[in-house]
Amino acid sequence: MRNEDCKSTVQIAENILRWILHLDDLDEEGIAQLRSDWEELLYHDEPIEEEERNAMWQEVVNMRSRTACSPKCG
Repeated sequence: MRNEDCKSTVQIAENILRWILHLDDLDEEGIAQLRSDWEELLYHDEPIEEEERNAMWQEVVNMRSRTACSPKCG
């Protein structure tokens, strides 16, 4: 992470964590924007292939699924 990107990178990471932990509920458009913001952080000298980006994002989605509250939580 470059120093000039630190603040925005931390904000995107916080947004992802809030979504994973169900603190923020996003509609499809919000999730698409979150993913787009996240993908912008992945580019360095060489872009990451789409298949790998999809697999990485699926891990994020899976984390959110694992943190879903069961009916016993209520």
